[in-house]
Amino acid sequence: MNLSRLNTHFKSFTTELRTRQYYAGDINRSSSLAGVLMDFIFLRALVFAIGFFLILYISGQSTFSFVASIALTLILSMILHKRSQAIYKTKRAQKRRSIAREYMANRLLSLSPQEFRWQIVKLLSNSNGFSGVKSCKKMAEAVYRGRRTAICVHHSANGHHAGPDDMSKFINVLRSDSFRAGFFFSSTQFKDVCYNIAREKVSIPFKLIDMPIILDMMETAEMLPDDQIIDHLINEEVKKNVRRWKDIKKQVLTPQKVRHYTFYGIVCLAVSILTGSLRVYYVLLSLFFFLLAALTYLVIPKNREEGEMLHNITSSGESIDEEGFA
Repeated sequence: MNLSRLNTHFKSFTTELRTRQYYAGDINRSSSLAGVLMDFIFLRALVFAIGFFLILYISGQSTFSFVASIALTLILSMILHKRSQAIYKTKRAQKRRSIAREYMANRLLSLSPQEFRWQIVKLLSNSNGFSGVKSCKKMAEAVYRGRRTAICVHHSANGHHAGPDDMSKFINVLRSDSFRAGFFFSSTQFKDVCYNIAREKVSIPFKLIDMPIILDMMETAEMLPDDQIIDHLINEEVKKNVRRWKDIKKQVLTPQKVRHYTFYGIVCLAVSILTGSLRVYYVLLSLFFFLLAALTYLVIPKNREEGEMLHNITSSGESIDEEGFA
């Protein structure tokens, strides 16, 4: 395998690693391959070392202790892998759903009132229970579960909330045009008084539908962006963090690592007190972890200012680029 192909595979693996961390919510953690390997190896090495020395102390057989420690480490690794995969799948689905809903909400808000009404008509045409959906001059109408239904659509580019005046006009239309039910769709929030009006006993029932409910209906009608668009949005988001990833590579050793190494050293030191002939091995192992913690602490100060600057950059990052409807 030539260097060019090897470099391509490495970049592909790094991109996949960054994408997985984005899904997992670890966007602010280091994506360094070295850091990931250290996290992977140290826990298993610690389990193997403690297991080996304890089993050796109990059985007195080095070969059996070695094999049993490897088996213990493999079992633990499989359990951790299965658990992490289950958590990852859940977080991945949640992240993709959140991205799709945010994308669609932004696109709906950017539409003109006429375009927004057309989207609502399209939504109702793809929703169960609605038939004969058509757009009129001032509002839309449909047949909902056999009843003639008025569809009012409110959309404000400046975020103006639907208020009691809008409700009054809608109720008057319901009563005057022989409608038997109504839906009031709004791209913005409703004022509290609107919900009070809707809860009052009126001769014609109607429901208030705000943006979260609209997105729920679009999700049910499979009108959210498809996987290709979501992949593109996520790839663009990951690309925006390339500079941050490169800076974080300098910070493989972090304050969290100091606490971890110190904890490992304390555990090994405590085990050495409880053991007999193997005490010297645990003491050496604890010294090794304390040394790692000390060396790590010496590296941190020169990276601390970079980390604070990096946090400020990522906390004020841009939102996902908008794309057109598919």
